[in-house]
Amino acid sequence: MYFSSNIRHLRRKIGLSQQELAEELNIPRTTLGDYERGHTEPNLNLILQFSKKFSVPIDELLEKDLSIEGIEYLKMGQMKVITITVDDEGKNNIELVNTKAAAGYIAGYSEPEFIQTLPKISIPKLSQGQYRAFEINGNSMPPLETGSIVICEYLESIDQVKDNKTYVVVSDSDGVAYKRLIKNESKKQLILNSDNPEYIPYTISYDDITELWSYVAHISFQEPRSMQSDLVSKQFERLEKKIDALR
Repeated sequence: MYFSSNIRHLRRKIGLSQQELAEELNIPRTTLGDYERGHTEPNLNLILQFSKKFSVPIDELLEKDLSIEGIEYLKMGQMKVITITVDDEGKNNIELVNTKAAAGYIAGYSEPEFIQTLPKISIPKLSQGQYRAFEINGNSMPPLETGSIVICEYLESIDQVKDNKTYVVVSDSDGVAYKRLIKNESKKQLILNSDNPEYIPYTISYDDITELWSYVAHISFQEPRSMQSDLVSKQFERLEKKIDALR
C-alpha cells in the first residue's frame, strides 16, 4: 500500500503543513504524522476524507505511487478526476487522443498508465494551462475534416460553457465528440450541434458528461482553398442557375 507516502506527497504538493491538514480533517497533528510514517492506518471514513480532500480515487490513493514523476490529478468541479502528465521541466504535456485511442480513452481517461501511453505534442504560444488534443473523425464540423486536430483547454465545470462555442465533450454514452454547444439549464442537458446541417442536433445529460474541453486552436492537414477558387465556383453556380432559368 502507498497510502502513507501518497498523503505526505499530496499534502506537500498543495502546500499544507501537517498542522493545517490535520485541522481541516479534524484530527490531531500527531495522528496525521503517524499516518504519513505508516505507523498506523486510518479508518474507512478518514480514508474517504483524504480522497475527497486530494480529489483522488480511493483505490489510487491506496494502491498507486502518486509520487511517480509525470503523474498529476485534477478534479473537474462537478465531474470526475482527470489525469495529466508533465514534462521534465514540470510543464503540462498536451496529450493527443487520436481516433484509434478514442475508445480506450473513454474507458481509461483517469488511469495514469493509459494517459502516459498517449502521444504528446507541443504547440507554441499557449499560456500555461491544462490542454489536450483530439483528432477529428468525420465531416460534421467543417471546415475541419477527418484527421484534423483540435487543441482544447480543460474546463472545471459545465458552468464555464458558453452557448454556440465549440467544445470536446467526453461522455459514457456518446464517447468523444467535438460539437457546438448550447446549455439547457431547465433540463440539465447540453445540446450538441454540428456545423454541417446534414447532422441532427442531440442532447446529453449533465450527469453523463465526464470531461469538457474548450476549443483553443486546430491543426489542419488540408491546403486552404483560395478565395479566387471560391469566387469562380460561385460564378459558375450563378451562371448555371441563369441557364436553367432560360430553359
